[in-house]
Amino acid sequence: YLGGVIAYSDKAKINELGVDRKLIKKFTAVSEEVVISMAHGAREKFDTDIAIATTGVAGPGSAYGQKAGVAWIAIARKIGRKLESHSVFLDFSGKNLGNSVVEKRELTRNLVIMSTFSALERIL
Repeated sequence: YLGGVIAYSDKAKINELGVDRKLIKKFTAVSEEVVISMAHGAREKFDTDIAIATTGVAGPGSAYGQKAGVAWIAIARKIGRKLESHSVFLDFSGKNLGNSVVEKRELTRNLVIMSTFSALERIL
């Protein structure tokens, strides 16, 4: 593990991970295109062979036209000179995720983490 970036804002995605502003404008920050760009940006920033990125809406309300509970996960890796990426869409919106906002956010976060590891197992 070499490091990480917490990039909640569009500005952080652009400045810290090199996501193109036009990509966010065209697809929104909660999109497959942006999360793949985030993963590649993290891989390049830390000069690693593999990186993981997530983007989504934790809630309690919607954002970027997406409901709370929606997330994208991407994995970018470099094998020799070849770059590849894989992404997974998660939709926990509309699920009974608890009674309070805090419970819903915590459960959504845990589901994203578990789904990330599941996706890694399938990809690697």
